Amino acid sequence: MRTSTERFDNVVNLYGRPERMKNPLLAGLLAHWQELRQGRIAPERSEVDPNAISDVLAHAFILEPVRDGAPRIRIAGMALCDLLGMELRGMPATALFSDSARPEFLRLCGGMFDHPTVTEVSLSAAGHDIPADLLMLPLADAEGRIARILGALVCEAIGLQPPTRFDILHSNLHAIHAAAEALPQGMAEPAAAFGHAPRAKGGIGPRLTLIDCSELEGRG
Repeated sequence: MRTSTERFDNVVNLYGRPERMKNPLLAGLLAHWQELRQGRIAPERSEVDPNAISDVLAHAFILEPVRDGAPRIRIAGMALCDLLGMELRGMPATALFSDSARPEFLRLCGGMFDHPTVTEVSLSAAGHDIPADLLMLPLADAEGRIARILGALVCEAIGLQPPTRFDILHSNLHAIHAAAEALPQGMAEPAAAFGHAPRAKGGIGPRLTLIDCSELEGRG
């Protein structure tokens, strides 16, 4: 299990360096999200333009929260459906993960709805030495509340028989801070930094690296 500790003081440096987002499909999705955000915590769901992220649509998904349950898949691309050999719309998002990885995935998603982050996850196809990459980004409703998660899971699972599910190897959480000019007058105050998430009961789960970005700007 790989663990790293990094800190970046400026999100422009974080996302401006190509080595930080090696997968070009995920880099394109992140760039579109950043462009739409314009200094806010998150763009609205209605602002996402499928034409602007056409290269990653087959791997993309949108999740919605479910009270006392796993987030539900509202939309899933065909590449994800092919990995599991079934239509994923309406299914719990945990269907993409192995039994052992599901508690950690639920913790990541729950944290995103409560404390929005840009979440990068390194995965491995369960039972196979095949890497995969997951990116999850918060989306807001018209009132600015985080109501959806936009994400994409990219795996070159050539020759694998469905269903293919994934283990979590490592996760990086990048804290989001709205620019002062994006907040209503009288509400422009610094966002609180987030602490490390607690370890799961019963053992040491995948470790999280929290990268607290104090200045969140648009793409450079």
